[in-house]
Amino acid sequence: MARDAPALRPPSRVPSTDGVRRFVRKHAVLLQIALAGALALLFALAVLVGNPGRIGARQTPRTTNIAVPRPGVNLFPNTSFQPGIAGRVPTGGASLASTASVAHRGKRSLKLTATGAVPTRYGAYTETGGNFPRHSVYVLSLWVRGSASTAGKPAEAVLVAFRNDGSRQALGAPTFRLGHGWRRVTVKGRVPHHGIELEADVIAFGDVALGDRFFLDDVTLKRIRSARRRR
Repeated sequence: MARDAPALRPPSRVPSTDGVRRFVRKHAVLLQIALAGALALLFALAVLVGNPGRIGARQTPRTTNIAVPRPGVNLFPNTSFQPGIAGRVPTGGASLASTASVAHRGKRSLKLTATGAVPTRYGAYTETGGNFPRHSVYVLSLWVRGSASTAGKPAEAVLVAFRNDGSRQALGAPTFRLGHGWRRVTVKGRVPHHGIELEADVIAFGDVALGDRFFLDDVTLKRIRSARRRR
């Protein structure tokens, strides 16, 4: 009895090299657009991961494994601005520069100039990540001086605590008047919750004109010893 002939297998559908080349040439523009979009997405993700600070509205503060600050140790870098403006960030249409024209101590200070299109507030902020225990007390100290155009105008120094969810709470925000000479301003605040970031803002406001400027020097943030709170 004759056996049936074995069924023939369909030919494999492996595209030839020429077919792949024709496909690439035909869709080259679409492939380039898709690749550019993927690279742009990766770059945006890298920026968000590497700099989760001030991108529009404040997001969740950075998590850092920093030891609890010891009393008396300054938490801000570049206190007297001798090497430049490192550690300070302009806000509200301000430009920052290290200047030798005036100084409280040392040879330089930080000059803050109103350069925004419609400046109503201008200044700088400094932030520090850390392990700030609940009820620990910190003192922000700074020396400030006005200029010929800003003497008598109002300003404020704000010590802010940020929680893990990104919300902020001002621990102290005294207002004062800029003068022709140096004056010391201090802000004392108690951390209400265990937090990972404190920030200091120094802002001039009111009747601001383009070119207005004031100066900062000897800016420090230190933890102080305080009486233990009763539970």
